[in-house]
Amino acid sequence: MNIAKKITLLFAILSAIITSLLSGFVWYFANDFAFEDFYKRLEARVNIASEIRLADDTTDNAYAKVRNQYLERLPDEKEFFIENAELAHIKIGVDLPNSFYNRIKEGKIARYRKENQFYVGKYLAKNQQNNIMIVSANDPFGFRELKDLQKILFAGFFLSIIMSFIVGWKFSNYVLNPLRNIIKSVKNIKAENLHLGLDVQGTDEMAQLS
Repeated sequence: MNIAKKITLLFAILSAIITSLLSGFVWYFANDFAFEDFYKRLEARVNIASEIRLADDTTDNAYAKVRNQYLERLPDEKEFFIENAELAHIKIGVDLPNSFYNRIKEGKIARYRKENQFYVGKYLAKNQQNNIMIVSANDPFGFRELKDLQKILFAGFFLSIIMSFIVGWKFSNYVLNPLRNIIKSVKNIKAENLHLGLDVQGTDEMAQLS
């Protein structure tokens, strides 16, 4: 393998590494932001649902109507109110991990995602019982946007590899062209024209080599 091919290959490898790292960062932060935004929307709904459950007066129905009127329902949105927290995973029909319920029992808001189905739960004390309120929904729009972003990143990665090969080949030829000229001139010097010399231009390494 000549020097030009080595430079081109090295240039392509470095470009692939840099592009992969950049694509990874873009995917990670876009993925994190999309999920974080949807989780915030679910948390708002689980807080409102908890307040509705805690309301024992006549404003309960009015509160629920206001919620349904001004807060849009998410795709496949469901609410689960569990009076017996120990049987939560059986009552809602979804096998959520124990860490999800343990976080709720610690008084924190729990999050969980299974493919495109999101779950948010919180502790709810009512009638001296350890209750749990869980709201779930799916995010088809955000998930579709992430899929589109994934396709764009893959296409951009392969396109950058092709461009790096082209640019690397041009770059290596540009860098090695003075050396090729020196080699060509040296080959033209023979016993009958030893008086010929090399054309020295500039003060760089190529000029010193000449």
